[in-house]
Amino acid sequence: MKRGSAFFYFYGAANVFIQNERNKQKISIDSDVPVKYFFKRNPSIKDAIENLGSPHTEIVAIVVNSKPENFDYLLHDQDVVDVYSFDTVPDVPAEFLLPNRPEGKPAFILDVHLGGLARYLRFCGFDTLYDIADPGDVALASISDQASRILLTRDIGLLKHAKIRYGHWLRNTDPKKQLIEVNSRYQLNHFFKPFSRCSLCNGLISEVDKKQLKNKISTSVYNQFERFWECESCGQIYWKGKHYSTIKKEINELINKKVDQAEIFS
Repeated sequence: MKRGSAFFYFYGAANVFIQNERNKQKISIDSDVPVKYFFKRNPSIKDAIENLGSPHTEIVAIVVNSKPENFDYLLHDQDVVDVYSFDTVPDVPAEFLLPNRPEGKPAFILDVHLGGLARYLRFCGFDTLYDIADPGDVALASISDQASRILLTRDIGLLKHAKIRYGHWLRNTDPKKQLIEVNSRYQLNHFFKPFSRCSLCNGLISEVDKKQLKNKISTSVYNQFERFWECESCGQIYWKGKHYSTIKKEINELINKKVDQAEIFS
């Protein structure tokens, strides 16, 4: 059986995963020292990267022997591999970059632990699937694949699922910081369309004639406000009260916050 070894250098945030995996094996690693990967036959570079600890979704560029490659590349003996994570994009030539999100406005699917982030993304106008009843890893991976949705999760193993093409492992646990992190990761600012989706069900919101709502809302609210919006899916009614102003201010502060990677991933 053919055996070989390759030398991997990891740059940026991917080192977190590699270091964690090496710690489990009680093997130290320095960023300037390559990780030696032993293999049989010729495995795909995607499998090698994930076996070393990093989900492939965290990687934006792979360079083998000074030549850019994709995840289908098959390893050969004595290959030297440079692996770049998303926070190293400025250091990588544009032609080397791998696709890290679908074309057009990103849509998301979140695992069961990210209800707070789901609400924030919906407030910002992003198509965001989330179910408090855990659909399971297989279902999440299938939906992400079939609908080209970016999977957001705190489960590293889930991102290694074979069907998942686009995804991100959230470093933060606070929903507000998670929104900043996702915005930094995918550069979402020009896609924001606040209050265009229902925060409860993800349906689209459209303005409705006030007269149609007379029997659906309280008399005090009906008399106080002139403009109303209704979710086309669940019928939730919205108006620009104090809650709207508070959320709008908070969202604007979050999406315009200028922070460096160290602050985001702390």
